[in-house]
This record gives sequence, C-alpha cells and structure tokens, in this order.
Amino acid sequence: MAELIGKPAPNFVATAVIRQEFSKVSLKDSCGRFVVLFFYPMDFSRVCSSEIVRISEKIDEFKQRNCKFIGVSCDSEFSHLAWIKQLATEKELVDINIPLVADKSGRIAREYGIYNEDQGVSNRAFFLIDHEQVVRFISINDRPVERSVEEILRLLDVLQCENKDEMNVPMTRGLKRRVSEEGGNEAPMKKALTLSEGEGAMLN
Repeated sequence: MAELIGKPAPNFVATAVIRQEFSKVSLKDSCGRFVVLFFYPMDFSRVCSSEIVRISEKIDEFKQRNCKFIGVSCDSEFSHLAWIKQLATEKELVDINIPLVADKSGRIAREYGIYNEDQGVSNRAFFLIDHEQVVRFISINDRPVERSVEEILRLLDVLQCENKDEMNVPMTRGLKRRVSEEGGNEAPMKKALTLSEGEGAMLN
C-alpha cells in the first residue's frame, strides 16, 4: 500500500449508487480535481453508517475545495441501495449524496492494497488523490475506529496549499541557480531568498 504514495492512482470503472440510482463511476472522470477515495468495510454497520452520514452532511465543504468524494466497499450495488434507503429513513436525510462504489469482487481494494483476505472486506482506509491522479496521502484504521471528516478536510487543505506554493517555487529556484552559476554578488541571492520566505520552508 505505501508504495502507491507519489504514484498514479489505479484507475477503475465500476457501478455505484448515486442518489438512489445506479451509475458507472470511473476515477479518471475526476481528473483535474482532488479525490477522496474512501474505503469502508461493509454496509449497515454502525461505524460505517455514522461515517457516511457525517460525510454527506459535510459534502459541500469538499465541493468548495473542488474535491470529489467516492465511497467504496465490497458490497453489491443492491446492498448499497438498500442501506441508503434505510439511512434516509433512520437519519431523516433525503439521500446519501456521495457515490458508493460496488466492489463486490474486491478488485479495487486489492489494487489499492487494503483488501482483508481473511475477512473478505476492505480495511477502513482512505486515499487523497490530487488533480493529476497521483496518490498523495494514505490512511488505514482498525475497523472500530471512526474517521474524522474534519481531519480529512484539514489534510486536503494542506495538500492543496502545497500545490499552490509549488507553482511559485521554480522561478526563485531558477534565480538562485543562475546567480550561483554566473558568479554574481550576494545581493541578488539575498533577494531570491527573501522572495522565498513567504513560500514557507519548501526551499530549505
């Protein structure tokens, strides 16, 4: 699983339930946006229900960050649909407003390295995938441990802020290299370092 960090996220095409309707979902369709790929063990369990409801309540905050949220479990699309309808009744929600992908064979979970062969379900894990479809962050929990939506949002903010900073770094790096190679005095070098102070410690 750890070897996926910094590598292209494995693509998949699978059936998902979106607002109580079946639809095909492909990871590549989200290229140009950040993605939270959110694996959970199974429908109808207490922790999974709590997580999915909480995410649905916060989904606008992910949309504001141009981020797509995709849930995945090894249940069928029919199980997803029945679970969503139950949650809509119990939690007084119109619907669960995130796509839930059916990975009944466990193929997607295996490609991401979080399939539990002994239990026949995925582990509780999530992947943050950037706008270029590169895996930037991985988290895996024990099954009883509920994940914090606020922490996922915080991590997303960190990665998106880093991406914005990196867009400004090459110019100052190039300036420092040119000054060094041309044997210039220290004044231009100092200016380059001053420019980079506002960009954080990324140039150190």
